[in-house]
Amino acid sequence: MTQMAILGNTGKDINTTLKDALKVLPLLSEEEQAKLLEELTQLETLKTKENAQLHFMDFVNKVWPTFIGGRHHKDMAHAF
Repeated sequence: MTQMAILGNTGKDINTTLKDALKVLPLLSEEEQAKLLEELTQLETLKTKENAQLHFMDFVNKVWPTFIGGRHHKDMAHAF
């Protein structure tokens, strides 16, 4: 059973469907829980990638995790 099958394709906000997933989690087999975890991990990776593509400071933090940003960096990021 896939995440979409578990949650249904209702067009709900993703946060709402994740809350629904928490409700059904105890009802799933270990195999289904592992599959859901895999899909949620993929979702997190895609969201991180999308944020890095859309927001300059997210990109900087992704490629330079130890970056210490100041207000002037955020101001310049908005200019980009």
